[in-house]
Amino acid sequence: MSVSTRPALVVQLSDNKQDISHVEAEIVVFRPHDPDDPTQWPSRKKQITVALVCIYAFCAVFGSAVYAPGEEKIRERFGVNADVSSTGLTMYVLGFGFAPLISPLTEHLGRKLPYYFSWVLLVVSSALSAFIENIVVVLLCAAACALNTGPGVVADLYAKDLHALGHGEPVHRLFHDAATHYWYHGFKATTMFAFCALSGPCFATLFGFFIAAHTTNA
Repeated sequence: MSVSTRPALVVQLSDNKQDISHVEAEIVVFRPHDPDDPTQWPSRKKQITVALVCIYAFCAVFGSAVYAPGEEKIRERFGVNADVSSTGLTMYVLGFGFAPLISPLTEHLGRKLPYYFSWVLLVVSSALSAFIENIVVVLLCAAACALNTGPGVVADLYAKDLHALGHGEPVHRLFHDAATHYWYHGFKATTMFAFCALSGPCFATLFGFFIAAHTTNA
């Protein structure tokens, strides 16, 4: 991968006037067989990456629904009302609202940033809420929601038609190679990610009720 800085001409329209200014833009160019280009990774590495992203997505949404069946146990254990016990679920879902604020930064800082930050925070907060007998700690730690950039990762791994078109591929090769590759492998990866993201709450409800039914407050 090579990065070059070139001057670019920016035209901004304001009040029916054109403001022309010169700025510097970074242009990223990938070489053939470049390990920094995710579209050129081996198929096995792509599959492992997609599998990990799907697991992360499943676990993230799993936590949003597994809390609800245990709210009655929380009310009994800490002696709080229904409004307070449901705040934990509210705080967790509120954490999902930060994803649209952070995800655009991954276009510049990389896709790993949300995973490194949010998942470490989620593990630490889960450990605190498990061993500290305090309702305030449980509710505050519930706000540590894991963030995911799964769709962005899938889009980076599997090239689109416009990518091949930008490299000047012939029309017949463009349709056969790029389009077929994206719609087949990219569709499978997107389908798998969507299934994990949407099925997580369904499985979480089943597991949550089972755990709550077999849990006794000390």
